[in-house]
Amino acid sequence: MKSHHSFITRKKTLASSTLFPTEQSEVKPDEIFQDIFQSGNKKNPIKPLSIYDVDNLNPRLFEAFVAALYAKQGYQVYLTPFANDKGVDIVALNSQNNYLIQAKQSQSTVSNDAIQEVFTSKNYYSSHFSEDFQMTVLTNNKFGGSAKTLATSTNVELLDKDNLHSLLNEFPVSIKEVHQHEAQRLKRI
Repeated sequence: MKSHHSFITRKKTLASSTLFPTEQSEVKPDEIFQDIFQSGNKKNPIKPLSIYDVDNLNPRLFEAFVAALYAKQGYQVYLTPFANDKGVDIVALNSQNNYLIQAKQSQSTVSNDAIQEVFTSKNYYSSHFSEDFQMTVLTNNKFGGSAKTLATSTNVELLDKDNLHSLLNEFPVSIKEVHQHEAQRLKRI
């Protein structure tokens, strides 16, 4: 009976620390970088990422990758907090265009949720930055039919895997650049 009680206690502690981690358990960008690229075959951190590499980034690093991709195009970028971002992952500004970007790293077709998130965030970010924004959802996959319909009706630009591949060819990004953007992620917006 005693071992059953300690097993249940351990499970509760583990669940609590997973759902409500302390700052000590927070993963730092350096640790993410090491976990991904310090394995047995030590990859070159300045070598441009392939579309395969991008597909295998975790969601946080995928957002940082998109920020690096827009920075390469001459935008001043802000990578929003990973939680409580109000539906936007990257704010990209320049003298000609401003973008609110929802970055969806996905193994399946992207649904309406991403379009709804970025659309509902526009007023908040326009007020916060005192700028007008174009809304964009970028994914490493494809968009479903209803997502395309909703995007058309809400004026949200959709960039899928084919667009991403073209951008990556034109504006190569390395894991070092991804890591640098992740390290500059805003703490709050």
